[in-house]
Amino acid sequence: PLNWSPAKLFMGDSGALVIGLLMATSAVAITGQLNPAVLTNAQIGRSQLLGAFIPILLPVVVVLLPLLDFVHRTFNGGDCIDFIGALRGICLRDGSLGGYFEREYAETGDLRTVLSRFRTAFWSADHRPRAEKHLSSIDRGASCKRLCMYLKWMVRDDGRGVDFGLWKSIPPAALYLPLDVHTGHMGRALGLLARKQNDWKAVEEITASLRTLDASDPVKYDFALFGAGIDGFLK
Repeated sequence: PLNWSPAKLFMGDSGALVIGLLMATSAVAITGQLNPAVLTNAQIGRSQLLGAFIPILLPVVVVLLPLLDFVHRTFNGGDCIDFIGALRGICLRDGSLGGYFEREYAETGDLRTVLSRFRTAFWSADHRPRAEKHLSSIDRGASCKRLCMYLKWMVRDDGRGVDFGLWKSIPPAALYLPLDVHTGHMGRALGLLARKQNDWKAVEEITASLRTLDASDPVKYDFALFGAGIDGFLK
């Protein structure tokens, strides 16, 4: 209610946009399947009525999930609470995640250093040690696939709404390929990668190869490599 007009509280990008996306996607995916003939009938079925309210209820459920100690693979409610606490600390210091990454890149000019510092800053808040495994460490040689993918979304602008290009002060040339099993297999088959392990050294090697094709935007090839790999191009 505090965010309704006239608003007393502005949630900002970290809250309003996430909840808005959940409401929009659930409305398309669920209420778009409702039968208008049934909805206009005086005798609306309970299942139809519930479906109509899911876009409103879903954000509330998502917020409450950590309290129910949910589990997704190895990520549980306690881990989620630790992540929220860590993100809160960064947002209080820098205003947003974008503020943090853009400031750090302006200072260092190297996303490898930024990724290392980010993990340190992220876990500076109180947390349980077990939660740390959910945020890859470049200092330990991890490929940091999810972080590289996140940076790709935020830095590149593909003009199609996949890569948003919101962080304008970081150039796409600075990005590193989100390396996984599919991009790794395709990279080796195409002679872009010789290293067998999918670790950070492999990320640097395949990104360097892609920079010879386009130094200004080396990770634009990510989708093609991933798609060819997952579609079984090599089989």
